[in-house]
Amino acid sequence: MTVFPEAASLASGISKEAAERWTHLAQVRAAVLIALEQARNAKTIGGNLEAKVHLHAAPEAAGLQKLLEEKKSVLPALFIVSQVVIDASAPAGATQSETPPGLAIKIEHADGKKCDRCWNYSTRVGENSRYPTVCERCTEALAEIEGQGPGAATA
Repeated sequence: MTVFPEAASLASGISKEAAERWTHLAQVRAAVLIALEQARNAKTIGGNLEAKVHLHAAPEAAGLQKLLEEKKSVLPALFIVSQVVIDASAPAGATQSETPPGLAIKIEHADGKKCDRCWNYSTRVGENSRYPTVCERCTEALAEIEGQGPGAATA
């Protein structure tokens, strides 16, 4: 039997600084979702997983560029896209978001091929002869499912 935690212990689980950082990331996500919708309407992409998102925060967006670079590995999952690039300068053709101010966003079609398992686009689809139609993440997952362990994914 499991005992539910007290409300006070849940409320104290994240620091004020971390909460502010995630608030900024939520604002970036909202701006990216608007840009993705515009890209779908323009037929640049068919769905979010076909997208490669370019982001750049101007100097007036204090600390946002650094935050984006620190969280780069989780941004594709946060935005539900295949690829995210943090650019050192605003990419040509980027749109400026109103919230957060100073954020430049550009959406283009993702690089590589579509993975048959997760539908993400990757330049590494087909690298493994045992699983020729899946990406590197799915190759490792399939190898683990088959009991070969994570190290057996490179064939």
